[in-house]
Amino acid sequence: MADGGKCRKQFHTPVKQVSRKVLQKTELCIICNLLTVKSKRFSVLHIVSSSHSLSDLGLLIETLFNLSLDVHNCPEFCCLSCGHKLQTIHKNLSKLKCLYNTTHRSLQSIATSKKRLHVSPWKAGPDPESNLTLRKSHKKLPFHNYEKSHDHYKESQTESTLKSTETQTCHWSEDEQKESGVRIILSYPNSAPKTMHIASHLQTLIRQIAFGHPKKIAAAFFNHESFQSEIVTLLKSKVNKEVEILSSVETNSVLRYVSKEALGKFSWKGVYDELHEKTPIPKGVLQAAVGKPTDNLTDRFCIPMLDVLCKVAFLHNSQLKAVPYLKSIILKKGGLKKVAFGRLSKLKDVMSYKTSNTILEKFGECFDEPLLGWKQQVENGVRKEKEILSRLHNLQSEMLLTEDPLSLEDDVNRLKQELALHRKTGDNVDMRLKVRQMTSTNQNKDLHLYHLIAYKHRVPANHLDNTTPIGNPTTIPYTSFLPTLDENSQLLEDMVVLVGIVWTDHLPELSWLKEFLPAKINHPYMKELSQKTEKVHLGILEKNEQYTSDMVDICKFVHKFVPEHDNPESDPVKCLSGGDYLTFERHKEAQSQQQDSETPSQQLKGLIPKMEDFHHQQEWLVAVSVVLCTIRCTVKIAI
Repeated sequence: MADGGKCRKQFHTPVKQVSRKVLQKTELCIICNLLTVKSKRFSVLHIVSSSHSLSDLGLLIETLFNLSLDVHNCPEFCCLSCGHKLQTIHKNLSKLKCLYNTTHRSLQSIATSKKRLHVSPWKAGPDPESNLTLRKSHKKLPFHNYEKSHDHYKESQTESTLKSTETQTCHWSEDEQKESGVRIILSYPNSAPKTMHIASHLQTLIRQIAFGHPKKIAAAFFNHESFQSEIVTLLKSKVNKEVEILSSVETNSVLRYVSKEALGKFSWKGVYDELHEKTPIPKGVLQAAVGKPTDNLTDRFCIPMLDVLCKVAFLHNSQLKAVPYLKSIILKKGGLKKVAFGRLSKLKDVMSYKTSNTILEKFGECFDEPLLGWKQQVENGVRKEKEILSRLHNLQSEMLLTEDPLSLEDDVNRLKQELALHRKTGDNVDMRLKVRQMTSTNQNKDLHLYHLIAYKHRVPANHLDNTTPIGNPTTIPYTSFLPTLDENSQLLEDMVVLVGIVWTDHLPELSWLKEFLPAKINHPYMKELSQKTEKVHLGILEKNEQYTSDMVDICKFVHKFVPEHDNPESDPVKCLSGGDYLTFERHKEAQSQQQDSETPSQQLKGLIPKMEDFHHQQEWLVAVSVVLCTIRCTVKIAI
């Protein structure tokens, strides 16, 4: 170990014993005469220009410090502090020079057009020396100051004219200095006319004004650079003013009203007429930008352009929100998700998701109003019918001839036919919601709901007698339910028409038979069934029809739409309540459970449960198939 240590000491790294010295050159500053290290704190001065003469910076140094600089032997540096100060002074003087040139150019323009260069509240006549009349805008000049003010005005005018003459050729371009051959004469009511020489760059504009062509005058103004920006600014102010007029309350715009009735009457024709009248400039600019100057609403570009203008109006005033309301309702009905509503609402295309739900809830507050109207009509008809029947009973009991019994019976039959009876139909709605990320608190959900719709009867059946049965079901033979020969022949003729219509629609080779087939099968109720069915959606209830307690709640909700529901003096009017086989069975169980209640309304009287035709036929088909399968299996087993 000792030998190793000695070896390491013999071969050590050599170290430089002499420190490095740097020679630095020092000079005196040209401005402050202080000793400055040139390599660290100095600023280079470009005093001599490329043409071997003093530059603007050199002239500035001579002027400020009263120095005489030699072009051939001149120092080119100073200290850093003096250099910064000198550059700041030079920069400020350059700005003042530029401002002076701009002001002088404006005064030169006024001098060229023979206008006064001195801006003052005094006005001079056409000849200031011989017939000078000075006036002030508010009061006359005192007599003893008249001569002094006159001399002062003449001196200022002479000095301004001399200055403009000396510097006339320094700041004007050759085209602006050159006068054109156009002259104009200005006539004043209280002074002599003046002749003005027009500059060459304005002669085209003056000529077009003299000719009086509006299109050419506007083009000349817009092509001129000094007028173009002003025209654009004026156009912007006009557009803003028209949009403000459209947004004002006094305008009574169709875009402001968002009630249910107003949105129901909304039309793009009304929007087009209003925008065409109130905002013609924005509308014209947008049409020019699109490149489709069309005013036809059937054109595919017209309504999108109107939509853009409506969006601009909504951005200007958030109260003009009729179009975003309509879009929100349409997209919500179409099933748009919450995320999409959030993104579109930021673009101001639709309202927010929460606002859209509020709109639908507000519009659905009176969803049952048509059904309540049908109920009120039936109640009024039933009261009139009872009144007429009581009068008819009194006539028959007292043997009076004050009224004709036959006419009273006709009135009763007419009232029965005019009653707006309706029926309710409901069915279950089952939904399964699967979560994206399942946790102990966020699980999949099974929703069992119930949907209800009310239909108005198109074919009246109130005139039929419902007091006495047609026959005894125990004595009626089964053959009475079978179709007769006439009914079979009529059914065969109807089937021929139906099959022929199917053939002509789907087989091109038999399309010629369509001319010989009737369009519809005639029946006694063609007029009534050709009308559109009136229906009212009663919404979705959070009830499960499989449970008796929930079915009782469903029946109570439906029973409040039954005529005479809340009249304790009479029984409710009978109304049908349809559904599938499960609904039919649960409905009967719910009514059986409420039989011991006190009032007819609590007993759910008036609701007649029935199985819908489609479900009834389906159950009949299942029964027939079961019987046939059983017979076939029996035969096979016997064989």
